[in-house]
Amino acid sequence: MADDVPISFFPTGGLYLKTLAILMIEVRLPEIRNPGLTVSNWEIMEKIKEKSKPVDYQNLRVSSSARELIRFEGEFETIRALRKVTLLLNGKSIKIRGFHDALRIRAYQSESDHPTQIHWEGHFNDRGVPSFDEGKPGERADTVHIKGLPVRWFSSKSSNGRPCPK
Repeated sequence: MADDVPISFFPTGGLYLKTLAILMIEVRLPEIRNPGLTVSNWEIMEKIKEKSKPVDYQNLRVSSSARELIRFEGEFETIRALRKVTLLLNGKSIKIRGFHDALRIRAYQSESDHPTQIHWEGHFNDRGVPSFDEGKPGERADTVHIKGLPVRWFSSKSSNGRPCPK
């Protein structure tokens, strides 16, 4: 199954799960020699968007900013769009006002911050649980616990907002 295809969660309610396509963008800054020279994260972000055309970001934000490095996190609708922007940006450079040298860009797909099966099993073993039963809810690495969803999402249109017992 392709990464861009939503997984059916509750089709009658129009709910689907979709993989996030997140791109990490690092811009390395040269040493600032002129006192009072400032760097505009906004200007750099606009240059990155310009270099990424024709692909649009769903969201682009600064994830960290320091004297020598600025990290951006960009979200895309599809993995295909993420890969295209990676090719457009990675290894390229941008020119910013006040700097003689161009700033180098490094772009790469973000690693998932979700635990793997090894991390999951280690979590239980570290807590002194001798063994866990993968047949029980909450003890499987692929268990997703979702709470706080509106009940109306799971009710039929004819039930006046009350959940269907089936």
